[in-house]
Amino acid sequence: MLNLITLRPLEEIDQGILEELKRRLGETFSCPVEIEPQTTELARAYDSSRKQYLSTTLLSTIGASE
Repeated sequence: MLNLITLRPLEEIDQGILEELKRRLGETFSCPVEIEPQTTELARAYDSSRKQYLSTTLLSTIGASE
């Protein structure tokens, strides 16, 4: 099985930061690293009363976009 690290930003992030993270992760773990498009459907996972994201909804949203 091929080891692969996938980076999927949850919000806007500088492309240079992503590229540096990709490079360092690849060097550290000796495996390929890919950058996927930003996940955009996060509003439904946010609980404003708790001021945090609901983990199960967030993970479901990320998994559904694959």
